[in-house]
Amino acid sequence: MKAFVDFYTKEGISPVAQDIEDLEKHFHRRHALYRHVGIVPGLLSGRSILEFGPGSGHNSIVTAAMHPARYVLVDANPVGLEHTRDLLQRFAGSGSIDISVVQSFIEDFETSERFDLVLCEGVLPTQEAPTELLSQIARFVRSGGMILITCIDAASYLAEQLRRFAAALATHEEASTEEKLAILVPLLGPHLDTIEGMGRSHEDWILDNVIQPFQGRALMGLDEAIDALHPDFSVHGTSPSFLVDRRWYKRITGPASDFNAVANQMYLAELHNFIDARTEHSVRKRERNRSLLAACNEAYQGIVNHSEARSSAAMARVMKALEVLRSELADLDPLTVRSFDDFLRVVARLQAGERDVDWGNFASWFGQGQQYLSLVRDRPLGIPESS
Repeated sequence: MKAFVDFYTKEGISPVAQDIEDLEKHFHRRHALYRHVGIVPGLLSGRSILEFGPGSGHNSIVTAAMHPARYVLVDANPVGLEHTRDLLQRFAGSGSIDISVVQSFIEDFETSERFDLVLCEGVLPTQEAPTELLSQIARFVRSGGMILITCIDAASYLAEQLRRFAAALATHEEASTEEKLAILVPLLGPHLDTIEGMGRSHEDWILDNVIQPFQGRALMGLDEAIDALHPDFSVHGTSPSFLVDRRWYKRITGPASDFNAVANQMYLAELHNFIDARTEHSVRKRERNRSLLAACNEAYQGIVNHSEARSSAAMARVMKALEVLRSELADLDPLTVRSFDDFLRVVARLQAGERDVDWGNFASWFGQGQQYLSLVRDRPLGIPESS
């Protein structure tokens, strides 16, 4: 099974379309992202860009507006590629950019070209082997070039997965996609209305995050991505931007991998801030966050298993995981704790067959979702030889 593509192709969908009616706002958002991860748009003029998984192409029009000399887009979903071609023709068709749109699985794509920037957004986490696929993608970055990817861990994705569990309780396992949507859009749609800047339809978000099967797939946190590309790549930036390196630059004389070590330390110190986007905390001990992440991982695995095989044993595993998770969340923001308790009350009502439930504080609880990570393929320093 090819993650995403099999489900998208079967349903004839590309559930990643964005609302770009306000094109100026769309461009502002993307440029804010590029600023976080250290991409200076003007420096991409005349460069080469390769993008894997452009979805429906809404972000590609911003990339094309940076005036690269060459822009290659690779995706295996024919519906998404059709949308991408249409958008690029509409917004970049009369330009001088050499644009190629290629239908291919990432695993099958081959070219002798190496690119200044390689993009892969919203693709790698929840693949069967995301770090292996990341290594495949990274091959196409030239020396001194940059890769920009997205990562998801079980802490940042917790709130979404709790909704997956609630959805499994509210729908029949054998129901069709249309039947599930008929129940879940009114049940979860009001939650999505609380997200500022939400650009996707309720149906698309639910298809992609709740109904799409995740069995046999793995998440990929920032630390896993960094370790997978170490030592050939060093961290450059993140969004949300949380990296702090307090070392004086004149003392940084070792290998570039030092930047990776600092990034991994900061990631673990900040992990609890990925749980709830409504709250913000100072850094805390990494061991504490390791324990929190372990509890989130167990909840994630239990929920995915339950959504695929709704047995009493699977239910017991989820409820046990939620009990442990409740204790791990206890010292976070009271709003997060109240939201989790409200969720547990909803679970009890859904188990009793009720559908008209009061979600309370949980309705507006979303984590950081996916994080963006940019890394640079390190190149020799180019120190000249003395004569």
